[in-house]
Amino acid sequence: GAKHCDQLGPEQQIVEVQVESAECKEGSRWRVECNWCTCRGGKGACTEMACLNWDEDQAREDGILECHGSSRWKKDCNWCRCAEGRGFCTKKACPQTGPFDNLPEDAMCVPGSRWLVDCTWCGCSDDGRSSFCTLMACIPGYVHEGPTCEDGSVWKTDDCNICRCIDGMSACTKRLCATPNQEPRTPQVPNEPECQGELGIDRWRQDCNWCNCRNGVGACTKRQCLEGVKDDQPECEGNPSWMKDCNRCHCVDGRAVCTTKLCGEFRK
Repeated sequence: GAKHCDQLGPEQQIVEVQVESAECKEGSRWRVECNWCTCRGGKGACTEMACLNWDEDQAREDGILECHGSSRWKKDCNWCRCAEGRGFCTKKACPQTGPFDNLPEDAMCVPGSRWLVDCTWCGCSDDGRSSFCTLMACIPGYVHEGPTCEDGSVWKTDDCNICRCIDGMSACTKRLCATPNQEPRTPQVPNEPECQGELGIDRWRQDCNWCNCRNGVGACTKRQCLEGVKDDQPECEGNPSWMKDCNRCHCVDGRAVCTTKLCGEFRK
C-alpha cells in the first residue's frame, strides 16, 4: 500500500525548499569537510580552516556529525536536509558554472571584472590572462566603505583560489594550494576566534577545569587535576565552539566532538 510521509526513510523525505533567494534555513548548521557553516539571513557563513588530507569516511567512523537538528541548506543546485546528524541531498544534475570553463588554463580573471585590493582597484585584461591595478599608497588601517567589486566579476587570488563578486562584495575560496612536486604546508590557525559561545551558558572542560569564552578567547579555571581520575560530568554544556590544538570542537549532547586533523608542528 501507499506509504505515509512519516514512514519514509531520510533520503526519501528530501524536499526542495523554495524561499526566494535563500541558500539555507535560518539557524541551520552543517559541515563542509572540517569547516562548520551557520545560516544567517538566508546565507551560509562558514569557518575557513584549511582541511589538509581530510578523510570524510574516517570522520564518519569517528562519529563527527555532518549537521545539526533539522537543518536545511543548498549544495550547488541541490537542497540538503539533516536527519540524525547526516545530510541527505536531492540529486539533480547541476549545470556546469565554473568561472574558467571557457578560458585558457592560464586565465587570471573574467574580462571586464573589477575588484578592490586594500585601497586600490584592479581590472582584468581583455584576454583574461592578466590583471592591472592602480598604484595608490594605502593608509594603514584604511577601511573602504561601499562595494568592493563589480557584480559578476570573477578573479583568481592565487593558483587554486578564486573570488566572485556577489551584491558588491567578494566571496573567495580558501583552499590550501600546493605547488608542483611540493607537499602542502601544515595549515595554521585562521584569523577567527579561538572560541565562540555565550558567557555563563556555553562552556567546555579541560580535564577537571571548566572554560568559558570571553571575547573570542578561552578562559578556564585553574584547579589542580588528579591524573587518571574520571567523573560522570558532561564534557561541555550549551552550544560552545572552541579550538583544541589545530582542531575545532563543538558540543553535541554534552559530548565534545572535534575534527581529527593531524596538527604537526602546531603553533597559535
